[in-house]
Amino acid sequence: MVTRAQKDPLTAADPGSRTYQYRIDSDGLWFCEANPITDEHLLSSLSRSMFYRGKELFLRCEGEVHPVLPDDAPLIVRSLDITEDATGEPAAVALILNDGRCAPLLPETLTISPTNVLYCISTPQKFRTRFSKQAYYHLTRYLKQDPATGDFYFLVHGRPHIIRQEE
Repeated sequence: MVTRAQKDPLTAADPGSRTYQYRIDSDGLWFCEANPITDEHLLSSLSRSMFYRGKELFLRCEGEVHPVLPDDAPLIVRSLDITEDATGEPAAVALILNDGRCAPLLPETLTISPTNVLYCISTPQKFRTRFSKQAYYHLTRYLKQDPATGDFYFLVHGRPHIIRQEE
């Protein structure tokens, strides 16, 4: 019979194991116990092992579960790969994330914060993802503004996608 402790990844760790505190700053830089993590392969592995339990973010590493505290969003869009259609509008937009992953942009998830930071939802885990300044400015080349409503949007396959304002 499988017990709850065996099923629950937060309680399945060895009781004698140490819990490390991970932090991701607003630029997407990782730290473990305040020490920078710079190895790209390790960063990619840690990033891909993140998961939410309620509103708290964790990662699994070698059978252990550790808390992750992002200063803002856990992932950053470093750059964009935009394929244009014959009219010069985006036909497809791929996000290049700070952990090396490439993910399609889900334009309906775009939001802008009151401080003008652009976000979207990415990865199968549906992580909130912050645009770097470089990626943000790249996307702004394709933005349009509706004169009637003042809403900003961009077209993908000729379909407008409004960037929603966060509160």
